[in-house]
Amino acid sequence: DVARSYMRAVHQFLGPQRDILAPDMGTGPEVMGWMLEEYARLAESEPAVATGKREQLGGLPERDSATAQGLVACYLAAAEQWGFDPEEGAIVIQGFGEVGSWAARLLRELGAKVVGISKSDGAIHSEQGIDPDALGRHLDEGGRIAEFEGAEPLDAEDLLAAECDVFVPAAGSGTVDEDVASQLRCKLVIEGANAPLLPASDEVLRDRGVAVIPDVLAN
Repeated sequence: DVARSYMRAVHQFLGPQRDILAPDMGTGPEVMGWMLEEYARLAESEPAVATGKREQLGGLPERDSATAQGLVACYLAAAEQWGFDPEEGAIVIQGFGEVGSWAARLLRELGAKVVGISKSDGAIHSEQGIDPDALGRHLDEGGRIAEFEGAEPLDAEDLLAAECDVFVPAAGSGTVDEDVASQLRCKLVIEGANAPLLPASDEVLRDRGVAVIPDVLAN
């Protein structure tokens, strides 16, 4: 009802040549499908008015991983720019939703080591690396992140101080304030969420010599 009501309120402002909708936190292919149905009822059947829909409705097969693929492309470009081996990177990811989970999978496929992952209810760390597919199955089965075998459970705040090459904030907006920025022990931050760094955090990281690839490029 919320999704359909929203579409009823904004449908007159939407269209392939005007503005389109895209999924974000708390939405997915099913919700985007409901919105498309409502748009078709109110205006016309036009699949291009929303992204993130199921393939049967005209969606792209790799839409779920698209944002993370952009993030990984930035990671590879950064490796070339700053002369480090992307297969040797140690990564900490804040958030394990669509962007964070796909980023973990794709970075691991490159050979990088995902040494830390956090969610709102906790975090895990392993110098040997975390298997994001196994973690995803564990969470899908109702397990808590701290119960995942093969990694050390931590408070989500404690993971922020873990040493790594790259920190990926992918948990939501405003999650990295000045205090968090001062704790990070990384060389590079790649913004996976929208505006995870506050403006003051950028200054802290710049003063500490930590490079930042912003959300407008990375995600």
